[in-house]
Amino acid sequence: MRQCGLRLGVVATVIMLVVCGATMRAFGWNPLVHYIIATAPNVGVNPTYANLPDAWPSQDGTAIGLYFCWSHAVLTTLNYSGSPFVPDYPDDGRYPEFDMYILAMHKMQAPSGIARNVAESFACHNAADRVVHWDYFPGGSVQAWWDHRDMEIWAEYVVFASRCGALAANGDIQPRNLVFVLTGPQAGQLRLDQLRTVLGDATFTDMHVAGDAHLLRLAQLVYRKNGRQPYTNQKGSPPVSGSLTVESETAIGGRITTFDGQISGNGQWAISRLTQGNWDGWNGWYAIARRNGYDHNDCITNYNDAVAMARQWIAALHNQ
Repeated sequence: MRQCGLRLGVVATVIMLVVCGATMRAFGWNPLVHYIIATAPNVGVNPTYANLPDAWPSQDGTAIGLYFCWSHAVLTTLNYSGSPFVPDYPDDGRYPEFDMYILAMHKMQAPSGIARNVAESFACHNAADRVVHWDYFPGGSVQAWWDHRDMEIWAEYVVFASRCGALAANGDIQPRNLVFVLTGPQAGQLRLDQLRTVLGDATFTDMHVAGDAHLLRLAQLVYRKNGRQPYTNQKGSPPVSGSLTVESETAIGGRITTFDGQISGNGQWAISRLTQGNWDGWNGWYAIARRNGYDHNDCITNYNDAVAMARQWIAALHNQ
Protein backbone atom coordinates (compact mmCIF):
# COMPACT_ATOMS: atom_id res chain seq x y z
CA MET A 1 0.00 0.00 0.00
CA ARG A 2 1.13 3.48 -0.62
CA GLN A 3 0.42 6.65 1.32
CA CYS A 4 -0.27 9.94 -0.44
CA GLY A 5 -1.36 12.63 2.00
CA LEU A 6 -4.44 11.15 3.63
CA ARG A 7 -4.56 8.41 1.05
CA LEU A 8 -3.93 4.86 2.07
CA GLY A 9 -2.56 2.10 0.01
CA VAL A 10 -3.25 1.15 -3.50
CA VAL A 11 -5.37 -2.00 -4.24
CA ALA A 12 -4.54 -4.76 -7.33
CA THR A 13 -3.33 -5.00 -10.84
CA VAL A 14 -0.58 -2.61 -11.59
CA ILE A 15 -0.86 0.37 -13.95
CA MET A 16 1.92 2.93 -13.59
CA LEU A 17 1.46 6.46 -14.84
CA VAL A 18 3.68 9.51 -14.82
CA VAL A 19 1.43 12.54 -14.55
CA CYS A 20 2.79 16.04 -14.04
CA GLY A 21 6.11 14.55 -13.00
CA ALA A 22 4.58 12.36 -10.28
CA THR A 23 4.59 8.57 -10.42
CA MET A 24 1.31 6.84 -9.59
CA ARG A 25 1.00 3.08 -9.32
CA ALA A 26 -2.39 1.42 -9.10
CA PHE A 27 -3.50 -2.17 -8.69
CA GLY A 28 -6.73 -4.09 -9.32
CA TRP A 29 -7.07 -5.10 -5.67
CA ASN A 30 -4.52 -4.03 -3.05
CA PRO A 31 -2.19 -6.63 -1.52
CA LEU A 32 -4.29 -7.01 1.64
CA VAL A 33 -7.45 -7.65 -0.39
CA HIS A 34 -5.67 -10.30 -2.47
CA TYR A 35 -4.64 -11.91 0.83
CA ILE A 36 -8.28 -11.85 1.97
CA ILE A 37 -9.56 -13.31 -1.32
CA ALA A 38 -6.97 -16.10 -1.24
CA THR A 39 -8.10 -17.16 2.23
CA ALA A 40 -11.84 -16.95 1.50
CA PRO A 41 -13.86 -20.15 2.03
CA ASN A 42 -13.42 -22.72 -0.75
CA VAL A 43 -10.62 -20.72 -2.42
CA GLY A 44 -7.83 -22.13 -0.29
CA VAL A 45 -4.81 -20.48 -1.90
CA ASN A 46 -1.71 -19.94 0.21
CA PRO A 47 -1.85 -16.13 0.67
CA THR A 48 1.93 -15.82 0.74
CA TYR A 49 1.78 -16.29 -3.03
CA ALA A 50 -1.42 -14.33 -3.67
CA ASN A 51 0.29 -11.13 -4.81
CA LEU A 52 2.99 -12.79 -6.90
CA PRO A 53 1.72 -11.61 -10.34
CA ASP A 54 2.17 -8.01 -9.19
CA ALA A 55 5.90 -8.58 -8.70
CA TRP A 56 6.00 -7.56 -12.38
CA PRO A 57 4.94 -3.90 -12.29
CA SER A 58 3.18 -2.38 -15.25
CA GLN A 59 5.55 0.50 -15.83
CA ASP A 60 7.57 0.46 -19.02
CA GLY A 61 8.43 4.11 -19.33
CA THR A 62 4.93 5.57 -19.51
CA ALA A 63 3.48 2.49 -21.22
CA ILE A 64 2.05 -0.77 -19.94
CA GLY A 65 4.89 -3.16 -19.18
CA LEU A 66 5.49 -6.28 -21.25
CA TYR A 67 6.03 -8.53 -18.23
CA PHE A 68 2.78 -7.27 -16.76
CA CYS A 69 1.16 -8.42 -20.02
CA TRP A 70 2.64 -11.86 -19.44
CA SER A 71 1.77 -12.18 -15.73
CA HIS A 72 -1.77 -10.86 -16.18
CA ALA A 73 -2.53 -12.37 -19.63
CA VAL A 74 -3.30 -9.08 -21.39
CA LEU A 75 -2.24 -7.25 -24.52
CA THR A 76 -0.88 -3.71 -24.38
CA THR A 77 -2.04 -1.35 -27.11
CA LEU A 78 0.60 0.44 -29.15
CA ASN A 79 -1.51 3.56 -29.63
CA TYR A 80 -2.01 6.10 -26.85
CA SER A 81 -4.10 9.17 -26.30
CA GLY A 82 -2.43 11.17 -23.54
CA SER A 83 -2.17 8.08 -21.36
CA PRO A 84 -2.15 4.30 -21.91
CA PHE A 85 -5.37 2.75 -23.09
CA VAL A 86 -6.55 -0.10 -20.91
CA PRO A 87 -4.91 -3.42 -21.77
CA ASP A 88 -6.97 -5.89 -23.77
CA TYR A 89 -7.97 -9.36 -22.59
CA PRO A 90 -7.60 -11.55 -25.71
CA ASP A 91 -8.95 -14.68 -23.96
CA ASP A 92 -6.83 -16.86 -26.18
CA GLY A 93 -5.49 -19.28 -23.60
CA ARG A 94 -2.49 -17.21 -22.54
CA TYR A 95 -3.13 -17.25 -18.79
CA PRO A 96 0.26 -18.35 -17.39
CA GLU A 97 -1.23 -20.21 -14.42
CA PHE A 98 -2.41 -23.04 -16.68
CA ASP A 99 1.06 -23.43 -18.18
CA MET A 100 2.54 -23.35 -14.67
CA TYR A 101 0.15 -25.99 -13.35
CA ILE A 102 0.87 -28.38 -16.21
CA LEU A 103 4.60 -27.80 -15.75
CA ALA A 104 4.39 -28.24 -11.98
CA MET A 105 2.16 -31.31 -11.94
CA HIS A 106 3.11 -33.13 -15.14
CA LYS A 107 6.43 -31.91 -16.57
CA MET A 108 8.85 -31.03 -13.78
CA GLN A 109 10.95 -33.94 -12.59
CA ALA A 110 10.53 -33.00 -8.95
CA PRO A 111 7.53 -30.70 -8.63
CA SER A 112 7.35 -28.95 -5.29
CA GLY A 113 4.44 -27.77 -3.20
CA ILE A 114 5.74 -24.28 -3.88
CA ALA A 115 5.28 -24.77 -7.63
CA ARG A 116 1.65 -25.74 -7.14
CA ASN A 117 1.16 -22.75 -4.84
CA VAL A 118 2.55 -20.45 -7.53
CA ALA A 119 0.17 -21.75 -10.19
CA GLU A 120 -2.84 -21.53 -7.87
CA SER A 121 -1.91 -18.03 -6.75
CA PHE A 122 -1.75 -16.78 -10.35
CA ALA A 123 -5.20 -18.27 -11.01
CA CYS A 124 -6.66 -16.69 -7.87
CA HIS A 125 -5.05 -13.31 -8.51
CA ASN A 126 -5.93 -13.05 -12.19
CA ALA A 127 -9.49 -14.22 -11.61
CA ALA A 128 -10.01 -11.56 -8.95
CA ASP A 129 -8.51 -8.83 -11.13
CA ARG A 130 -10.51 -9.89 -14.16
CA VAL A 131 -13.74 -9.05 -12.33
CA VAL A 132 -12.80 -5.40 -11.76
CA HIS A 133 -10.64 -4.50 -14.78
CA TRP A 134 -11.37 -2.18 -16.34
CA ASP A 135 -15.05 -1.61 -15.93
CA TYR A 136 -15.27 -1.19 -12.17
CA PHE A 137 -11.76 0.14 -11.56
CA PRO A 138 -11.48 2.27 -14.71
CA GLY A 139 -8.64 3.33 -16.99
CA GLY A 140 -7.89 4.70 -20.42
CA SER A 141 -7.38 8.38 -19.59
CA VAL A 142 -5.35 10.32 -17.05
CA GLN A 143 -8.46 11.04 -14.98
CA ALA A 144 -9.68 7.46 -15.22
CA TRP A 145 -6.37 6.09 -13.95
CA TRP A 146 -6.48 8.47 -10.99
CA ASP A 147 -10.07 7.41 -10.33
CA HIS A 148 -8.88 3.80 -10.56
CA ARG A 149 -6.29 4.41 -7.84
CA ASP A 150 -8.78 6.30 -5.64
CA MET A 151 -11.40 3.57 -5.89
CA GLU A 152 -8.86 0.89 -4.99
CA ILE A 153 -7.76 2.71 -1.86
CA TRP A 154 -11.35 3.24 -0.78
CA ALA A 155 -12.25 -0.35 -1.67
CA GLU A 156 -9.57 -1.74 0.61
CA TYR A 157 -11.15 -0.02 3.60
CA VAL A 158 -14.58 -1.26 2.56
CA VAL A 159 -13.60 -4.91 2.04
CA PHE A 160 -11.57 -5.14 5.23
CA ALA A 161 -14.23 -3.40 7.32
CA SER A 162 -16.90 -5.68 5.86
CA ARG A 163 -14.92 -8.77 6.82
CA CYS A 164 -14.49 -7.33 10.33
CA GLY A 165 -18.19 -6.65 10.71
CA ALA A 166 -17.42 -2.94 10.89
CA LEU A 167 -19.10 -1.71 7.70
CA ALA A 168 -22.20 0.34 8.44
CA ALA A 169 -25.29 0.18 6.22
CA ASN A 170 -24.54 3.65 4.86
CA GLY A 171 -21.00 2.68 3.83
CA ASP A 172 -19.27 4.27 6.79
CA ILE A 173 -16.93 2.22 8.96
CA GLN A 174 -17.86 1.72 12.60
CA PRO A 175 -16.74 1.08 15.24
CA ARG A 176 -13.06 1.89 15.19
CA ASN A 177 -12.09 -0.53 17.91
CA LEU A 178 -12.98 -3.46 15.66
CA VAL A 179 -10.11 -2.53 13.40
CA PHE A 180 -7.38 -0.61 15.20
CA VAL A 181 -5.34 -0.69 18.39
CA LEU A 182 -6.36 2.48 20.21
CA THR A 183 -3.77 2.66 23.01
CA GLY A 184 -0.20 1.62 23.77
CA PRO A 185 2.91 1.42 21.56
CA GLN A 186 0.96 -0.08 18.64
CA ALA A 187 -1.75 2.59 18.74
CA GLY A 188 -3.19 3.19 15.31
CA GLN A 189 -2.09 -0.13 13.82
CA LEU A 190 -4.45 -2.87 12.70
CA ARG A 191 -5.25 -5.24 15.52
CA LEU A 192 -3.43 -8.49 14.88
CA ASP A 193 -6.31 -10.57 16.21
CA GLN A 194 -8.63 -8.90 13.69
CA LEU A 195 -6.24 -9.66 10.84
CA ARG A 196 -5.89 -13.26 11.99
CA THR A 197 -9.66 -13.66 12.16
CA VAL A 198 -10.22 -12.14 8.71
CA LEU A 199 -7.47 -14.24 7.14
CA GLY A 200 -8.32 -17.41 9.05
CA ASP A 201 -4.68 -17.75 10.13
CA ALA A 202 -3.96 -17.86 13.84
CA THR A 203 -0.21 -17.48 13.22
CA PHE A 204 -0.36 -14.51 10.82
CA THR A 205 2.07 -11.68 11.64
CA ASP A 206 2.72 -9.90 8.33
CA MET A 207 2.11 -10.06 4.59
CA HIS A 208 4.79 -11.57 2.38
CA VAL A 209 5.19 -12.74 -1.19
CA ALA A 210 7.09 -15.82 -2.33
CA GLY A 211 7.55 -17.75 -5.56
CA ASP A 212 9.44 -20.39 -7.53
CA ALA A 213 11.85 -18.64 -9.88
CA HIS A 214 12.54 -21.85 -11.82
CA LEU A 215 8.86 -22.48 -12.57
CA LEU A 216 8.24 -18.82 -13.44
CA ARG A 217 11.11 -18.81 -15.92
CA LEU A 218 9.80 -22.00 -17.51
CA ALA A 219 6.37 -20.35 -17.87
CA GLN A 220 7.96 -17.42 -19.70
CA LEU A 221 9.72 -19.87 -22.00
CA VAL A 222 6.38 -21.57 -22.76
CA TYR A 223 4.87 -18.15 -23.50
CA ARG A 224 7.59 -17.56 -26.10
CA LYS A 225 7.42 -21.11 -27.46
CA ASN A 226 3.65 -20.75 -27.99
CA GLY A 227 4.22 -17.61 -30.04
CA ARG A 228 2.52 -15.27 -27.58
CA GLN A 229 2.98 -11.57 -28.22
CA PRO A 230 2.29 -8.79 -25.70
CA TYR A 231 1.32 -6.13 -28.27
CA THR A 232 -1.78 -5.21 -30.23
CA ASN A 233 -2.42 -2.22 -32.47
CA GLN A 234 -5.71 -1.43 -30.76
CA LYS A 235 -8.24 -3.07 -28.47
CA GLY A 236 -9.80 -6.15 -29.97
CA SER A 237 -7.25 -6.52 -32.77
CA PRO A 238 -4.91 -9.52 -33.08
CA PRO A 239 -1.44 -9.47 -31.51
CA VAL A 240 1.32 -7.93 -33.59
CA SER A 241 5.03 -8.64 -33.70
CA GLY A 242 6.78 -8.16 -30.39
CA SER A 243 8.87 -10.13 -27.99
CA LEU A 244 9.25 -10.95 -24.34
CA THR A 245 12.81 -11.56 -23.21
CA VAL A 246 12.82 -14.56 -20.90
CA GLU A 247 14.28 -13.56 -17.55
CA SER A 248 16.92 -15.44 -15.63
CA GLU A 249 16.01 -17.18 -12.40
CA THR A 250 18.22 -14.66 -10.60
CA ALA A 251 16.30 -11.74 -12.09
CA ILE A 252 12.96 -13.28 -11.21
CA GLY A 253 14.12 -14.00 -7.68
CA GLY A 254 15.20 -10.38 -7.39
CA ARG A 255 11.74 -9.19 -8.42
CA ILE A 256 10.12 -11.36 -5.76
CA THR A 257 12.50 -10.14 -3.06
CA THR A 258 11.91 -6.51 -4.00
CA PHE A 259 8.13 -6.87 -4.00
CA ASP A 260 8.20 -8.74 -0.69
CA GLY A 261 9.94 -5.73 0.81
CA GLN A 262 7.22 -3.46 -0.55
CA ILE A 263 4.29 -5.33 1.01
CA SER A 264 5.86 -6.41 4.32
CA GLY A 265 7.36 -4.62 7.30
CA ASN A 266 7.21 -0.89 6.66
CA GLY A 267 7.13 -1.16 2.88
CA GLN A 268 5.10 1.04 0.55
CA TRP A 269 1.99 -1.15 0.63
CA ALA A 270 2.50 -2.90 3.98
CA ILE A 271 -0.29 -3.22 6.52
CA SER A 272 1.89 -1.38 9.04
CA ARG A 273 1.24 1.76 7.00
CA LEU A 274 -2.39 1.65 8.10
CA THR A 275 -1.82 4.09 10.95
CA GLN A 276 -4.37 5.99 13.01
CA GLY A 277 -3.64 9.00 10.83
CA ASN A 278 -4.71 6.98 7.80
CA TRP A 279 -7.81 5.84 9.65
CA ASP A 280 -8.73 9.43 10.46
CA GLY A 281 -8.30 9.99 6.75
CA TRP A 282 -11.19 7.59 6.14
CA ASN A 283 -13.47 10.59 6.50
CA GLY A 284 -11.67 12.10 3.51
CA TRP A 285 -12.02 8.90 1.48
CA TYR A 286 -15.66 8.60 2.46
CA ALA A 287 -16.22 12.14 1.15
CA ILE A 288 -14.39 11.31 -2.10
CA ALA A 289 -16.48 8.16 -2.48
CA ARG A 290 -19.72 10.09 -2.02
CA ARG A 291 -18.65 12.90 -4.33
CA ASN A 292 -17.65 10.48 -7.09
CA GLY A 293 -20.63 8.20 -6.66
CA TYR A 294 -18.75 5.17 -5.32
CA ASP A 295 -21.20 2.71 -3.79
CA HIS A 296 -19.99 0.38 -1.05
CA ASN A 297 -22.63 -2.17 -2.04
CA ASP A 298 -21.17 -2.28 -5.57
CA CYS A 299 -17.72 -2.73 -4.04
CA ILE A 300 -18.84 -5.68 -1.93
CA THR A 301 -20.66 -7.18 -4.91
CA ASN A 302 -17.45 -7.00 -6.96
CA TYR A 303 -15.49 -8.48 -4.07
CA ASN A 304 -17.94 -11.39 -3.78
CA ASP A 305 -17.80 -11.88 -7.56
CA ALA A 306 -13.99 -11.90 -7.37
CA VAL A 307 -14.08 -14.63 -4.73
CA ALA A 308 -16.53 -16.66 -6.82
CA MET A 309 -14.38 -16.24 -9.93
CA ALA A 310 -11.29 -17.33 -8.01
CA ARG A 311 -13.08 -20.51 -6.93
CA GLN A 312 -14.05 -21.26 -10.53
CA TRP A 313 -10.54 -20.71 -11.88
CA ILE A 314 -8.91 -22.81 -9.17
CA ALA A 315 -11.32 -25.64 -10.03
CA ALA A 316 -10.52 -25.28 -13.73
CA LEU A 317 -6.81 -25.32 -12.93
CA HIS A 318 -7.14 -28.58 -11.04
CA ASN A 319 -8.85 -30.15 -14.02
CA GLN A 320 -5.77 -29.71 -16.22
